[in-house]
Amino acid sequence: MEKLGRVLVLLSLLQLVPSVAPFCHNIQPAQNAEDFQFGDMIAFDHGFNLGQRKCVVYIHWAVYVDNEPLNGRNGNIFHMSGQIGQIPISGCQFGTYQGGGRTRNYRDQFVQYDIREQHNNIVRRINQLNRNCGYWNPFTNNCEHIATSVRYGERLSLQEGALAAMFFRNNGKRSILLAQNSANQLRAAA
Repeated sequence: MEKLGRVLVLLSLLQLVPSVAPFCHNIQPAQNAEDFQFGDMIAFDHGFNLGQRKCVVYIHWAVYVDNEPLNGRNGNIFHMSGQIGQIPISGCQFGTYQGGGRTRNYRDQFVQYDIREQHNNIVRRINQLNRNCGYWNPFTNNCEHIATSVRYGERLSLQEGALAAMFFRNNGKRSILLAQNSANQLRAAA
């Protein structure tokens, strides 16, 4: 019943604020673990299905670590688990990919990025953050901040394609990245 209440509230938001409609899109198939490469950012859409469309409220992020020998690794992904109320769960930790995600290395298109050159940096960042990434905060220290920090060395949370995107500003970085994305799309179309 509680879930139904949340869905009704979200549907009401869709009717009252048309600008949130972009967070609903065609359902994308999930990828298998063998589709990922070391260092890939994996996006897990959380929301609800509305017919053939998925309305994404927020996106959980992880980094694929495969079988890389990392301190304390006991799975194939690294992510921030968040918290329940005021009780932090374990912060950043390893886990096992169980489906439902897609590769989304969204900054690769804006910066020259070679995973082979960044491999050692990613390993170093994971080892630094493992069980030591601070308290979860949806605006300043969330799973997307951790994933972008691990892959790119820069903390960012855009929640692009989710309703939660309305709440993230990133000191103007969001506008710059979206403008770069538009420019890239125009170049590709030309």
